[in-house]
Amino acid sequence: MLSITLYFSGASSPELTRVETSSGNVTRISVRGKTEGASKAQGTFQWSSAVKSLAILLLRHCAQESNQTLDKDATLSGEKGSLACSLDYALSKQPLWLLDMFGTDSKGKNLLRTFLQISNSSLKYPGPVIIRVNEKRLPPEEITVFLEDQKIDCSNELATLARMISSGIRSKIELTQVKKTPPLEDNTYPFPFNDPFWFSILKKLFLHETLRTLEETDIFNTSTLQNALRFMETHEDFLYITGRRFALTDIIDRHLTSAQRLGMHPNDFLKRSLMPDSEPFRITLTPAHVGSLALLKYLTKEEKLPLDIDYHHFNTDDVLAFVSTQTHSTPPDAMILTVATAADLLRKGKKLQYRPLMVMPQNSYRVMSPASERGVCDAGIGDYFFISDNPSTSQFYFKELSRNGVLQKSKIKTHHIHQDEIPALFRNNVESLRTILWFPYDRFNQIFDSAMFLDCPAYSSYVNEILFIHESHFANPTRLLSLNILIRDAWLKLKSYPRLLEQTIDLLLDNPDYLSMLCRAGGLHNFTKSQIQAAKEKHRERSSCEDGILQNFLHNPRVAEQTFTA
Repeated sequence: MLSITLYFSGASSPELTRVETSSGNVTRISVRGKTEGASKAQGTFQWSSAVKSLAILLLRHCAQESNQTLDKDATLSGEKGSLACSLDYALSKQPLWLLDMFGTDSKGKNLLRTFLQISNSSLKYPGPVIIRVNEKRLPPEEITVFLEDQKIDCSNELATLARMISSGIRSKIELTQVKKTPPLEDNTYPFPFNDPFWFSILKKLFLHETLRTLEETDIFNTSTLQNALRFMETHEDFLYITGRRFALTDIIDRHLTSAQRLGMHPNDFLKRSLMPDSEPFRITLTPAHVGSLALLKYLTKEEKLPLDIDYHHFNTDDVLAFVSTQTHSTPPDAMILTVATAADLLRKGKKLQYRPLMVMPQNSYRVMSPASERGVCDAGIGDYFFISDNPSTSQFYFKELSRNGVLQKSKIKTHHIHQDEIPALFRNNVESLRTILWFPYDRFNQIFDSAMFLDCPAYSSYVNEILFIHESHFANPTRLLSLNILIRDAWLKLKSYPRLLEQTIDLLLDNPDYLSMLCRAGGLHNFTKSQIQAAKEKHRERSSCEDGILQNFLHNPRVAEQTFTA
């Protein structure tokens, strides 16, 4: 996998000044000028037509990441004397600057050429030369752009930068300071998160919840982790499904050195061990696993690990069903399951060929009811609706509430329902309605339908998750050890650096496909626009307070957590 970082200077007339490329464990640095000077670079380049052409092409390609409508503009096209012809000529002649910048393959050919698709090279036929980046070889997210030392992520800004270089027009790019505030009624983002108001609230909720899951799950204290594992592995619901005790972590995880347990590692060695294949390492989970998603997103973006994250399953039952049906050509390399679904997987024995590796961040569950004029509802009585057709986390949570005396069995009825159907139930405002939901779907119903959280002090609302790896990978324990250590490193970094966590959440939420999954899995299509508007009016007066909470969170997350919780 190739990754490229472009540095531009001159906001009114931008020019490329530095290029960093990484392929495998080799990093190359090229700077503008005739000599490297004090830069410690491996190569130099001039601001020639070919370099301009390359910069424009990469900017256009990068702009596609969060705005697929720009796809038609993501090429270079032209006849003799055009930018496309300048780059095509350079690729055929392989000048020294191009070799220094990207290196060569095993046959001595310039490596960049293998990442491009070219039509009518050298104008062999009538018509233009057309050059496009091969998205499968070089995804847009592998290109990072800085202008005047400020990172540019917005598609419109990237496209504007490309147009300024292409046209030579002197202008001014107004850089977005707060990332990802989508414009009103922007069709890129699904309703209601095409509204900046709701988008900002979603970001704040994700920041808070992700930090809480990273804080609540302690895999770094050996005795704490062992106690948590013992509790899960000997739990009566777990044993009822599995029939016998299973270990929920692998020997690799249980025999880490002190440094490895805390994510300390020779970074390049671990990355190399995870990148021996051309195919990415595919991990399947649900869009609600926000703690795990943050870790994986950090590893793909900041550590450049070849992870293919599949979050297109509404819940862990769907994940397990997807793996069990085996309708896919090849099974995923890994998946993340809650303990309830993990028990169902382990019950199936060797049939599905997955083994647990390590504990991942927990997910929070809540008992909810319709809003009550009395302001208090009893969690111990009512009609409970939750996923119960298969062993599910909601079912485990319900049974635990019953064992802890929260529920009055004689006054409880249970009903099976999927989480996306619950908003329609709340609309009827039946006082006896109770449900068990998890983040962020609990928050959706609280915000958009004024549903209430019911206090259940006898039992923790956090449910454990486990990373399972396909049997085939255990033949390479070094690779799994590397993955384990890198996850731990990412965990402590996001937990320790609030700004880094905020940037990672930005990357996660700046994805229309991910937001669409959240909306459908949470049943937001069941809310009317009038409901959304009414909720907006209700919460608008709190927005300034929430902005203050966010800033407090970024500087002192543990103090701010009390405010969020309240």
